[in-house]
Amino acid sequence: MADFGNTVKGPSISSYTADQLRGATFTSPVGSNQVDSMSAYILNDSGSTAHVKFVLVLKSTFNIITNGVSPASANINNGFDGLVTVSFTPAPVLTASVNYVLMAIFDQGAGGNLMYIYYDVGTTNQFQEDDTNSYASPTNPTDMVDGGDRSLSIYATYSAVAGGATTAQQLPAISEGLSGGVMIGRRYV
Repeated sequence: MADFGNTVKGPSISSYTADQLRGATFTSPVGSNQVDSMSAYILNDSGSTAHVKFVLVLKSTFNIITNGVSPASANINNGFDGLVTVSFTPAPVLTASVNYVLMAIFDQGAGGNLMYIYYDVGTTNQFQEDDTNSYASPTNPTDMVDGGDRSLSIYATYSAVAGGATTAQQLPAISEGLSGGVMIGRRYV
């Protein structure tokens, strides 16, 4: 397994309220790969127990890819500061060498009590945000906008998908004939 995205806990924090779908753009690896899990460095300052869902969005279309919404995370207790990982089942499959937005959405956060993901300085418009989405049922972020140069500390762990079609080789049937001979295919030998 390998990772793509930003695996380093950045020095700054990017705030989230509930139902904000935000993330950062990264280019997928070469080859045919599936995403096994996503992770992010999270700080919970919401005053409540929270949960996160991770979302994989194809940048060129603003569409969530097939199987691209993770299940909800385990409880993230108030005051938590660390790495949260959620596995995908079934695993979404990536197209090689294209831009994806690795996104997160929380069920908690309002007013001054917020959720955070760490970040570092990234490239121009790497940070993407859709502030009117739904934690309960994330939808395509069609109104997603460029949010600046933040490289969120969020990443996908992926593994190779076997390429090409699997071919089974069919061997001729071998059975014992009535006369004690062996039948191969349709002939006795």
